[in-house]
Amino acid sequence: MGDLTRAQFAEAWNQFGRHVAWFTQSINGDRSQDAAKVRLVVAEWDEVLAPHLDLLAAEARRVAEQSIVPRIKTLRAELRRLFLERLLETVNGRLDWLVTEQFMKLPGLLKRLPAADQAEASRLMSALTRRLFDCDYEPMAVFRRGEQLADEQEAAWRRKLALLRREWGGEMTPEMERRLENSDLPSLKHWFEEISTAIAALGRAQPPRTQKSRD
Repeated sequence: MGDLTRAQFAEAWNQFGRHVAWFTQSINGDRSQDAAKVRLVVAEWDEVLAPHLDLLAAEARRVAEQSIVPRIKTLRAELRRLFLERLLETVNGRLDWLVTEQFMKLPGLLKRLPAADQAEASRLMSALTRRLFDCDYEPMAVFRRGEQLADEQEAAWRRKLALLRREWGGEMTPEMERRLENSDLPSLKHWFEEISTAIAALGRAQPPRTQKSRD
C-alpha cells in the first residue's frame, strides 16, 4: 500500500481495532475459520499499519508498539500452532496407513519363523487381529481386512493432505512435501513427535484462547 495521510491512517487504525475486537469475539474452535481470521488481522497490521507508524505522535507510537506488537507476535504464534495441528493430523493419517500395511506383512513373516516360535507368534497375531479387526486370526481374512482398511486410510490421508495444501500452501515447504510423501514409518513417528513437541511449546507460551460458549 502507498503512503497514507494522517486521516487515512487514523481510519485504518480504527478499523484495525474493530477487526481485532471482532476476531477475539468470533474465535469458535473451527481451525479453518480461525486461521483465516488471524491471517486477516496480521496482514492488516503488516501491510497497512506497521509501515506507517511514523504518522503517530511519539507517545501514541510508543503505546502502540508496547501494546499491539506483542499481540501481533501472539497471533503469529497462534497461526503457527494452527498450521502445526493440521500438519500433525496429516502425518498421523499417513502413519495409520503405513502401520496397517506393515501389519499385513506379518502373516508372511510368521511362516519364516522357527517352528518353536510360531505358536507364541500366532498367539500375538491373534491378539492383534482381535484388537484391530475384532475377529479371529486367519491369514487370508487378515489380509483382506487389512487391504480394505489400508485403502480407506490411504484415501483419508490424501483428503487430509489436500486440505493441508489448500489451507496452508504458503506454509508448506518442499522438504515437508517430500517427508509427507516418502518417509518410512520410523521417520514419520519421529516427525510426529517433533511436531507434537513444537505444538506443546507454543501452547505453553500462549495464553488460553477465548472461545464462544456452545451452550
